[in-house]
Amino acid sequence: MINIMVVILGIYVFIIGCMIGSFINVVALRGPRGMNFVSDRSECPKCKHKLGFFDLIPVFSYIFLRGKCRYCGEKISIQYFLVEFLSGIAYLIALLLVKNIVTLLLTFVVITIATYLIVIMITKGTKIW
Repeated sequence: MINIMVVILGIYVFIIGCMIGSFINVVALRGPRGMNFVSDRSECPKCKHKLGFFDLIPVFSYIFLRGKCRYCGEKISIQYFLVEFLSGIAYLIALLLVKNIVTLLLTFVVITIATYLIVIMITKGTKIW
């Protein structure tokens, strides 16, 4: 029998992992370009329309918008989806495999740093849109 609390915790950890992956994308893409990643709102690089709340939900917005900007229809890089989704999966796997809470938190930190470094390496000098 599946423990409902474990399922709820797993969903929660997956969502948190996706959110952290989304933030890593923002920092990795805006930081090297000198853009403010804290106060500047996200926008479509093509039409410059500021993205709304429902356009920014990690993983789900990409799926519901079919990988395109809601406003101009420009294709959105799959990188956003992959980093968010794989971060969520990595956090979920860590939750399921690591039983010690301190080790789990350290594992989350390592996953976050590794994801950031991977995104920086991938995006260095590449066009995202």
